[in-house]
Amino acid sequence: MQTQKTLSIHEPYHGKFTSANGHVIDIHCPSLSNIEIEDIAIGLSNTCRFGGQLKDWYSVAQHSVFVMYLAPDELKKEALMHDAAEAYLGDVIKPLKLILGDVYDKLEASFMKDISYRFGLSPEKLMRVKEFDIQALELENEALKNGHRMNMMVTMNKIGMMEDRSHFLWPSLASRHVFLDEFHKLWK
Repeated sequence: MQTQKTLSIHEPYHGKFTSANGHVIDIHCPSLSNIEIEDIAIGLSNTCRFGGQLKDWYSVAQHSVFVMYLAPDELKKEALMHDAAEAYLGDVIKPLKLILGDVYDKLEASFMKDISYRFGLSPEKLMRVKEFDIQALELENEALKNGHRMNMMVTMNKIGMMEDRSHFLWPSLASRHVFLDEFHKLWK
């Protein structure tokens, strides 16, 4: 078993960081061997949507599960993983993405290319997931930013996302476990 090298506080980072499972991730050139579903689940479950500008915790992992439930069966894998790059790059709010432009787009595309290859995702299907991502965003914005939770709760109930779950918003650890459970169901 090979031991992962972690960065020390004395080493220059130059666009590198250590993942939760000890992989050195190079932002400029991600490596397939360093992309793990556990790191993705940890990163997404510890990242709050809307740049953290919410009164309640709502993780990117829960958002990803929500999009997966909204999507048809043939898009479920891509829907669950559509924001996987954010596990490494964070949830960058749209106004900042527009300012960063090509810089951020290239980094995100590089990570998604490797993540897609690593997990057998279809780029065409990832594009088709966008409509369900937008549907989730509209419901999330209404519920989490404007305080009108009923439509999102009704939708979550209708698509079966609330079954066996007592809470509308999941804490970080719960969203990590649900994300991983859904991943393992889809990739069995």
